[in-house]
Amino acid sequence: MMPLTLVDTRKQTSGFRPGRPFGVDTVGFLCGFVIAIFCLIFTGCKTTSSSGSKVTATVIVEGNTPARVLYVTREVFIEHGYKDMPAVGVALTFEKKGNTMDGLLYGNWTEGVWLRARVTVVELSGGKCAIDCNASYVRDKDAGFMEDEQTRPGSGPYRKILEEVKQRLAFPDPAYSGNR
Repeated sequence: MMPLTLVDTRKQTSGFRPGRPFGVDTVGFLCGFVIAIFCLIFTGCKTTSSSGSKVTATVIVEGNTPARVLYVTREVFIEHGYKDMPAVGVALTFEKKGNTMDGLLYGNWTEGVWLRARVTVVELSGGKCAIDCNASYVRDKDAGFMEDEQTRPGSGPYRKILEEVKQRLAFPDPAYSGNR
């Protein structure tokens, strides 16, 4: 007869095993950790579109050329304390420093907030033009890619400013007949 030998069939549950310190698959753990860090870093980042389709305020004017509408719009915004930026086609951009309340609500700890209005004139049929205004708050102005522009909720003062433009343009430009 053969001598009976006892064999320990229990799994080793403690001690050092090469490639699996602390009983954890090192490669799998590191891959999971890197993926988790990647998700945490990049899911919080958001790029906002500064040319959103949502229009803050719009008015329709009749009997004026788009050039005259742009000229009068520029005059009115400057009278309201806005600085004009270089124009691109039939679009104007205006900026001014926000007030204390804007700074408290939408600013950051280092500086206040700026108000930015992008005004576009769209020529319609029948001698009409639409004046569209997209308004936003700007934090960290002139900071390049760190500049943060957020759409301004509501029409606020922009509806009144555009109504003032419309009132000034109520009398048609004598040089414009409306027929082309």
